[in-house]
Amino acid sequence: MSYEAWGDNDDDYASVSQLLEDGWRSGEDISNATNDVINERLRQQDSEGWTPEHDDQHTHGEMAAAALCYIGEVCWRRNHPQAALISAPPAEWPWDATWWKPKGDRADLVRAAALIIAEIERLDRAEAEKPTSPAATSHDHAVATEAQEAFAAIMGGDVA
Repeated sequence: MSYEAWGDNDDDYASVSQLLEDGWRSGEDISNATNDVINERLRQQDSEGWTPEHDDQHTHGEMAAAALCYIGEVCWRRNHPQAALISAPPAEWPWDATWWKPKGDRADLVRAAALIIAEIERLDRAEAEKPTSPAATSHDHAVATEAQEAFAAIMGGDVA
């Protein structure tokens, strides 16, 4: 596991006990929810074949949009408790309808969180491969704006 996101170098730690002393949590401290998200991400890779190379092809916020669709489904069901699972994907769903598989509130939130992790990992890989430039910043802003607009459409309102 890499701790680069926190500004630490893996080589700084000689043992797990040193990590724990410095405030890192052990695997036993991970909640069931976090564990389920990690397992879903691994399932996406192992069972569905959504490898990092595959994910890297989705450069227009598709994974974030898919996560928003699952989150939107949960929000919609919360506001319409008598409603059944929606069988058709929302218009903002970025892929073929056969990949839309809502299961229930918790499962859909786990799936959404795993998709968000996949998008963050893709962004990290893309960032590591390119020099910083104004054009790159403009593209990232455009992707974020697309995701905000998709979320607003799903939720039926404006996002500030």
